[in-house]
Amino acid sequence: MSAYSIYYLICLLLSAALTIVFVMRWTPQIPVHYPLLFLLIPLTEVGYFMFSLSTTLEEALLANKMTYFGGCFIQPLVLFSILSIYNISFRKSMQAFFYAISMIMYGFVLTIGFNQSFYKAATLEITEDGAVLLNKTYGVVHVLFYLIVILYMFSGILILIYAKLSKRNDVSTKTLGYYVTIEVVTVSSFFFGRMITKKVEMIAFSYVITQAFFLMIMSYIRLYNTAANAAAVYEQRNNNGFITFSKTRQFIGATPGAINIYPELADVHVDTVLDTAGNENFATFDKWISHIIHTGVPSDYEILQNDHFYSVNVNFLKIKNKIIGYCIALEDITQSRKYAHLLEDYSRKLNEEVTYKTEHIKEMQDKMILSFAEMVENRDSSTGGHIKRTSRAVQILVSKIRDNRKDADSAFCSYVVNAAPMHDLGKIAIPDAILLKPGPYESWEHIIMHKHAEKGAQIIHRAFEDYDDADFKRIAENIAHYHHERWDGGGYPLGLSSTDIPLEARIMAIVDVYDALVTERTYREILSFEDAYNTIMNAMGTQFDPSLAKYFAASRQELEEFYKNTD
Repeated sequence: MSAYSIYYLICLLLSAALTIVFVMRWTPQIPVHYPLLFLLIPLTEVGYFMFSLSTTLEEALLANKMTYFGGCFIQPLVLFSILSIYNISFRKSMQAFFYAISMIMYGFVLTIGFNQSFYKAATLEITEDGAVLLNKTYGVVHVLFYLIVILYMFSGILILIYAKLSKRNDVSTKTLGYYVTIEVVTVSSFFFGRMITKKVEMIAFSYVITQAFFLMIMSYIRLYNTAANAAAVYEQRNNNGFITFSKTRQFIGATPGAINIYPELADVHVDTVLDTAGNENFATFDKWISHIIHTGVPSDYEILQNDHFYSVNVNFLKIKNKIIGYCIALEDITQSRKYAHLLEDYSRKLNEEVTYKTEHIKEMQDKMILSFAEMVENRDSSTGGHIKRTSRAVQILVSKIRDNRKDADSAFCSYVVNAAPMHDLGKIAIPDAILLKPGPYESWEHIIMHKHAEKGAQIIHRAFEDYDDADFKRIAENIAHYHHERWDGGGYPLGLSSTDIPLEARIMAIVDVYDALVTERTYREILSFEDAYNTIMNAMGTQFDPSLAKYFAASRQELEEFYKNTD
């Protein structure tokens, strides 16, 4: 075996080893271009190695055809992987077109030795030191082949230059560097390798380097796939699970969390229809799926399973808005239910004594409200002291409103002050993975976080269901439910506008935002009192009720004095 054969053998072994590493590290979020690339490169390396062992022209031509796997397919795979990592839109029909071009080009490669379209002529030469050379006269199709390869290479380079100049924030700088290295090595070996020597193909080793860098890129893809990683952590931390079915109700699979909730799923074979007659849980799944089929809308339920409470969402599985199956998502809400039951227990105890109308009962009620509000706040590390500050700030603002409006008498203002600590009570139902997230939310996380307003109203409604002061209960529910609504209708959860938003919620909205502006938050810097005041006043008529502007202005000095003296 010549030194040249040993070189190609080393390239082949390294390529095969890297492919094995790829198979061991592969995960479903890796784009399809990667496994194709790791399949074709070893085949190309086999071609180079077999070519170095050739002793006849027929053997050399056969091996040479295998080496063209690289030229025909590897460059488009590299280009498409760059497009996918930078989320650059490129329709699948266009990808299919380019793959078809590559297939046609490889078809011409297979005609070598039969017609002169790719090679007009070829002779075999074996040098004294064992190098195998194929002396070729290129045909017209080979010129086109070179043009296509050059187009792929420089298209990839142009995309990388564009990504660098556009200062994309959604792709790692290291990933950009790896792609640049791949392109530089490939272009250099393709254009300059034969200038150095014709006895050995430098591009064979460049393919090995390409594989190595693609493995590193793959690691970063897995690391920076935030949605997939967050979902995995979310399931692990919250004992959640997902069960999926095909459109014909055949079982597709279940996550470990779901199997932990329903152990019988571990014995169900994929593609089978669940035995609804022999298992009550399976019958329930079938009933849930039947309901969304008939109604056409996702459904929510709450169940008790294995001494745990679960929130259940039954939804459609879709690809490009086409329904392909159904998904049952289970979220453990046991802790939230415990909080809610604890509130209910306290409320019942209060209702037993409330008929006496004593100050002692009133004091117990206020302490209960504040303690549960603080319990919610202790879960949210980004808003320390928010409950106490907003309670005092509401007291300052309503003191300016009291007796100056027909719809805000002393009793109303007293209720607003007492109910203010419960405005964020719904956060006890928000999963820790979202509530305690230090950075900005993804769009789907915003949707879940926005549910705290509705959930807070539901908790208060249940906790004070038997409370005989209907006005206080109504005001407390309204504050929790609507304090994120906007005067112009752009808020949540219902998009109410103008006076459709209860007055108590309009008051709470001003105080809630003001506190956020003048206190430290993880997601932005503190505003000065003047900037915060101007921000609120400028939002009167859009975010806030403009009729409350004069009362907020009258409260300015007292609010600033309070916040200056607050730790």
